[in-house]
Amino acid sequence: MLDASVVVKWYSDPADEPNQGKALDILDDLSQDRIIVHCPDLVCYELGNVLARKSKDPAICLESFLAAPVSLHPPDRGLLRRSLELCSKGLMFYDAAYIALAESMNHPLVSADGNQLRRAGTFGIPLERYVHGR
Repeated sequence: MLDASVVVKWYSDPADEPNQGKALDILDDLSQDRIIVHCPDLVCYELGNVLARKSKDPAICLESFLAAPVSLHPPDRGLLRRSLELCSKGLMFYDAAYIALAESMNHPLVSADGNQLRRAGTFGIPLERYVHGR
C-alpha cells in the first residue's frame, strides 16, 4: 500500500524530494513484478493536484502512473466509515483513507508523511525503511 506522498516522488524534481531514491526503488520493484502495490483511487486526484502545479508535463506523468500496474481501490461504506473514525486521531479524511484501506487489506502502508505514519500504528512503514528488491 502506498500513500500519495510516495507516488508523487516518482515524478518530482530530485532536489525537491527527500528519499526520492527509495520511492524510485518501489517503482522499480513494481515494474519488475517483485511487489504488488495497492492505493485508494484517491491517489489519482492527489497526484494530479501536485502534477498540475509542479510538473512540466503533467499529462504525460499522469498517463505514466495510470499505465503502472497499481491496483486502485474505490471507496466503500466500510472504508469511508473507518476513515471518519480515524479522523478523531488528528488525521485529514483523505490521509485516513489510506490507513483504512491498509487495515482492511492487512497490508502495510509505506508513506513519507510523518503525521500519517504516527497515526497508522503498526500498519505504517516510513519510506526510508523500504528495502529494495524484497
